[in-house]
Parts: sequence; structure tokens; C-alpha cells
Amino acid sequence: MVFECKCELDSLAAFLRISNSYYEATSWISFYDDNDWVAAAQTVFNVAKVMMSPTYDDNGFVLDNYYKFTRETRRTTETQANDGAGSPVGSGIGLIRSAFRPSDDSTLFQFNIPSNMMFASQLKTSATIMTKLEAIGAAPAGLAGEMAKLATDLRVAI
Repeated sequence: MVFECKCELDSLAAFLRISNSYYEATSWISFYDDNDWVAAAQTVFNVAKVMMSPTYDDNGFVLDNYYKFTRETRRTTETQANDGAGSPVGSGIGLIRSAFRPSDDSTLFQFNIPSNMMFASQLKTSATIMTKLEAIGAAPAGLAGEMAKLATDLRVAI
């Protein structure tokens, strides 16, 4: 098994893109119901929401970061500063943090615009699939709406 813990927003968006492309090619909605796609898509959505959290609370105290990545290296592109939390980010930005770029290099500024654009686009299309799944009782009620809202909010923030 090969495993890398570098969190890249474009990787989450790529899962949605593959899912969307498959549906566009086949229109086979039961595929998404018969497999664990709903749970996987909901996990991707939840991770994205968590990765929108700021570094500090309203009183200036450091919040626990849900994602940290460190490794012993001399190359700053291979690890994250601040004990793995990366550079501080503010609240209310409206974008999703990404600790690494598609090139696998660490980010200094964690709100990678191209990755947020890709994620917003793919999330919007995935929300359409989720709406169809909600209609047949195969997805939690309201999830499609939450996904569509986040996609819109990301576009506004960009």
C-alpha cells in the first residue's frame, strides 16, 4: 500500500469530478445508491467545511487545527510550519484551506484559488446528483441543498 497524508483540496474535487463525469456519461443514478458514494461525498463535504476554520478564535486563542502535517525534512515544500498547522488563516474568508498545492508542494497561503474554483464547480454538479438521490430516499434530506449553497458561497468568496 502507498499512502500520503498531504491534504490537497484538488484531490477532493477530483473525486467529485470523476463521479460527475461518470453520471454525465451514463445517467445511472442507481450506481450511486448501490455503492457508498453518498457516504463518500458527504465525507468530502464535511472535510471541506472543517477546512474552512480559522487559526484563531474571536479572542485570539489558537484553535485546534483539524489537519496537521509534519515530517522531518530540510525542504520547506515538504512540510507545514507551526507544528503542522501551516500559516495562520483568518475567519470569514469563505474559502477552503488546502495545505498542499496540486504539485504536492506545501502552501504558504492556504486559500488556493484554483483548487477552490475546481471544488466549487464539482460540488455544484455533485449537488445535482445528490438531489436525485434525495428524491428516491437514498441520501439525507437537505444534503444536496447544503452542497449547492457551499458551491455558491465559494464562488462568491472567490
